[in-house]
Amino acid sequence: MIILFLTQFFLSTLFHPVHVSITSVEIDTENQSLEFYTKLYYNDLWGLMLHFYNIDLDQNPDSTINDQELTAVNKYMYETIKITVNGKQLKEIKFVKKERDEESVWLYYKALIPEKKINRLVIENRLFNELYYDQKNLIIVTFDGEQQGYTCTYENFTINVKL
Repeated sequence: MIILFLTQFFLSTLFHPVHVSITSVEIDTENQSLEFYTKLYYNDLWGLMLHFYNIDLDQNPDSTINDQELTAVNKYMYETIKITVNGKQLKEIKFVKKERDEESVWLYYKALIPEKKINRLVIENRLFNELYYDQKNLIIVTFDGEQQGYTCTYENFTINVKL
């Protein structure tokens, strides 16, 4: 099992040498909500789930993540992405849906914002930092129709956005 894991892990690194995730955050002050979705490469998620949760995700591109696997994935997401609005961490982040293609999985989440006026947004993104020292987590924040882009790394995993 370990040899299989190491072989597949090194092969996935060979064919997927860039370690990146993309998270898009959209703030809707009218509805007092924040929605975000994250795109992860499936091979990275597979390696993480196997290594830390002992869950072997199906590598078949036509497969879907089952409920048990999704529980572990959501646990990981909630542990590695933290969002704070006006100094208050969002605790009630709800999973909305998932999508998958041959190489990626998209995970969608939504949270209510406790205040209508937002001055400051802090996002901590540590996705895959424990696996890849060269991991880059790109974040796009959309607020009032304007987009701002940020990059989180192993050493710099928190962004501060003044809105």
